[in-house]
Amino acid sequence: MCCNIAGIVGEIDGDDVHIWTHKKLDIGYNGKHIVDVNLTSESKVKLQSNIQLKFTYEVFIFCLCSVVIVIPSASEVI
Repeated sequence: MCCNIAGIVGEIDGDDVHIWTHKKLDIGYNGKHIVDVNLTSESKVKLQSNIQLKFTYEVFIFCLCSVVIVIPSASEVI
């Protein structure tokens, strides 16, 4: 199965135009399956003439392992 992910590139605030220069990607997996993906845009920079921008990214990969929760029956509740 294939899927797409979209994120914000920049924003306009009145006469000011900003671009987000850092992306953070969190990927959660369980076994061989990706079960959660989150893309965050950070480090907003105002665009100006003759500006040099540094674009960065980071990726976090973590396991969403199965957890068993035991709920006591009504007769076990004190």
